[in-house]
Amino acid sequence: MTDEEQEEVLCHLYLVLHSDMPSCGCGDPEAADRLVIDLLAVFADWAPDRAQRVQELIGGSDGAQQIVLASLDHAGLTEHGGSVWGSWLTDRGKWVLWAVDAVGGVDGLGGKLDVVGFPHEWDPKAQAMQPCTDDCWRVPEKSTA
Repeated sequence: MTDEEQEEVLCHLYLVLHSDMPSCGCGDPEAADRLVIDLLAVFADWAPDRAQRVQELIGGSDGAQQIVLASLDHAGLTEHGGSVWGSWLTDRGKWVLWAVDAVGGVDGLGGKLDVVGFPHEWDPKAQAMQPCTDDCWRVPEKSTA
């Protein structure tokens, strides 16, 4: 991955972790990033102990878990049917796991995110950033070269 490609990936991670997820730069934002990544990893594959693993990661009451898991859903990283504890990853959630791995893992991610901003250009007519498209959340196919 080139430096330019990595910066683009980091900008999209910044959008997800520091804007789409409830986030604040004070305290320990890296712990929040790690929790999001760890939860996405739990939902990446079905396992019968999923609810227990979620409880171990989040702790607290069912209500606290509900709020955290609903935040993942609201950010478009997971979807669920009858229960947020039975969620599965969206394409966006799968992309986040790929992206974190592609930029070197969650350790040190906070420092990398500190030097990037939002992806895409400012649209002066709309007075907003150009929105992401589905292509932004597509995991690249593995090279056979």
